[in-house]
Amino acid sequence: NLGPPLDPAGAIGGGKTIGFCGSVMLLANNLAGPAVSVMPQLVENAGWLALTLVMIVLAAFSWGCAVVVLGAMRRIPGNADLEVRVEFSGLARHYLTWPLYVVAMASYFGYLVLQLMAYLIQTAQVLDYSAARVLGCAYGLEVQPRFVRAVCGAAMDSSTPFGDAFVLPLSLFVVGLVCVPLAGLNLEDNILLQWFATVGLAVLCGIWIFVLASTPEFPSAGVSPMTSSGVAWPQLFGVLMFNFGIVVSLPSWANEAAAGVRLGRAVVWAL
Repeated sequence: NLGPPLDPAGAIGGGKTIGFCGSVMLLANNLAGPAVSVMPQLVENAGWLALTLVMIVLAAFSWGCAVVVLGAMRRIPGNADLEVRVEFSGLARHYLTWPLYVVAMASYFGYLVLQLMAYLIQTAQVLDYSAARVLGCAYGLEVQPRFVRAVCGAAMDSSTPFGDAFVLPLSLFVVGLVCVPLAGLNLEDNILLQWFATVGLAVLCGIWIFVLASTPEFPSAGVSPMTSSGVAWPQLFGVLMFNFGIVVSLPSWANEAAAGVRLGRAVVWAL
């Protein structure tokens, strides 16, 4: 037991002001990760019933992990009411021996880095293709095969408008300009943005479903509830589990949740 760094409430960051609705929006936004964009393909490969069953199983597993993590935070001496701030690293230091602590933190940071990379890449791709459709091409700096030259990509049959070239797109700089100032805010100061992101995603999904259902290419016979593909099930668990890893963000949220918020209920509503 190395002991966690205990910080009195309010000593670091702002006050504990995140309410119940803000908590649900924050957790729901964490759940709506990069896997959302590939769900249509997962449904096509595995079936809608298979996707639903796997999501229910992973949601139950995530809820169980959340109960364990929040309970572990409360069992730290002096933190029965979550009056002090204990982050994920402090939680791991308190309960794990040094080798296991190193493994846990390496896994923790690895997950965060991979998730952040997926977010950034997907956001940049959306901006690139939006620019290509509106402006005629997407702008960037080519690094390979020609070193550092301005390019304007318009390929629509590739994963990026730049084809096979290695390019630093202008969209990444735009994403950085938006994200860097927000990264300096406390978690509770970002709750309004969580509302905007979650509600905006729900509206976009509704529009997306309506547009897709009205296209001639949409299968009128419906999608198979479950396919016999042996490859689809591992893909389902692997991709969707990436989205349901909200347990890593629970300590930071619990540290900023208002005193009257029922944490377990907020997690259930978000799931």
